[in-house]
Amino acid sequence: MQDALAGLDDESKLVLALCAAEGMTCTVFIVAKLLESDPVTTVRRLRVLAQRSGAIRSLGMRRLYGVETTAYSFTHAGYYRYFVEYLEHEERVEVHARIAAVLEERMRAYSDEALSEQLAPIVAAHLLEAGNDAAARQVYQQLYHMALDAGHPLVAEFARHAAGETEQSDVLLDGEKDFYNVLSTVVEHWYAGHLLEARHAADELLRDCAGCPEERLLGELVRIRIMLDLGETTDARKRLASLSIEDTSNAQHELQSLIAAMNTVADSLEGNTTHAWEHAVKSAVHARAASMHARCLALANIGLILGHYDHVRSRLALRGAEQLSSALGFGALATQLRQAQLR
Repeated sequence: MQDALAGLDDESKLVLALCAAEGMTCTVFIVAKLLESDPVTTVRRLRVLAQRSGAIRSLGMRRLYGVETTAYSFTHAGYYRYFVEYLEHEERVEVHARIAAVLEERMRAYSDEALSEQLAPIVAAHLLEAGNDAAARQVYQQLYHMALDAGHPLVAEFARHAAGETEQSDVLLDGEKDFYNVLSTVVEHWYAGHLLEARHAADELLRDCAGCPEERLLGELVRIRIMLDLGETTDARKRLASLSIEDTSNAQHELQSLIAAMNTVADSLEGNTTHAWEHAVKSAVHARAASMHARCLALANIGLILGHYDHVRSRLALRGAEQLSSALGFGALATQLRQAQLR
């Protein structure tokens, strides 16, 4: 790797640094904007760099950011880390600000809620890298209300939490703040391994919940997940069955996907891999019309189940789920998936 880097001139290193600013995977669409060049010239430059250095490789055409573009990926994490750190502070701030501006323009140009929901966390991440915390918080606030309107409670909770991390702000209305603040407390207990405290907090949340049916259903799903970790599989199964019946009339893909995902967990705990796979597929089918977060959970479950079979595609699924989890800020899930790849 050192020999390959030593053979690159400063201009080539700068181009690869621009690629790294976009991420482990970069696109001709973004790099061309940063170079102020046309796509054909840009793809030719990247092809030459790939051949000369071996630092990147073409993934072919991908549909990213709502456009069809050639994607390139760094061939080794060491290359990626080197070029991420190559830019000086002022350069890094400017590059990330420009990437955020390009993606924000995509969001404005196309009134596509699904695309905006996917791009918003990426835009916010680049704004944070550029040091513009206030703009990032505003993007998360917009994402929160957008997700609520679209019936995507997981995305709404992610956006609420992310906005709170950039600065403690009054993003939510009082009723919304009460529900999601308590739900966050439940999840924090659960992640910390304090299952009994988490179960008690979830019981209180649902007892006092006066919100919309979707909020109550989301709270119930969290409680069911805690029950599964506590070994209360039979009761969790009964609750899942009743939720499935109650939600049939609504047919909301987000919640149907989450219900199937919880059944996947229950099946796995019982050692019933066949049923776990069936529920994982059902979760994935609904996730196609749901949020990116629901897709992440569905993909993670499929990757873990394939891992039990030592399936030839398990590593691919696990890697994809890990990258998606990291991009969405699901650190705990990303770590679990990374460890699963090492087994």
